[in-house]
Amino acid sequence: MGSHSIVVHIQIIDHLDREPTQSYECSALYHDQPLSLSYLEKDQTTKVNLILNETEWILHRDAQWQTHIIFQLNGSGTFRVISDQGEMRGQVKILKHHIDAHQLSITYKLIMEDSVITYQTLTYTMKGAQA
Repeated sequence: MGSHSIVVHIQIIDHLDREPTQSYECSALYHDQPLSLSYLEKDQTTKVNLILNETEWILHRDAQWQTHIIFQLNGSGTFRVISDQGEMRGQVKILKHHIDAHQLSITYKLIMEDSVITYQTLTYTMKGAQA
């Protein structure tokens, strides 16, 4: 129980982009209760917290823009982006998700005013304890 550091490989496939794949490894803090990962993105300034429970996953990114995505595992959800330009809100459509002891992934679309603004697959692969 508690929390410990692990190495995580993160892959982001952007299905709308011509060069669709980003991937990197980072150190993350893995928490048992609630089940979650906390880490810095590869820019070393964007803080991310991913909380996992039986009915939803919640992704919160804290950077110049704050992003809050609620992935309802029944197929829907909501998102909110707050920046100095104001706030955007929309719906999340989950196409598929998977979780096991070593990997979790989710394929989703962010939809705003009937337009798809993001279509991604986000995959986290746990590589083990931080050395």
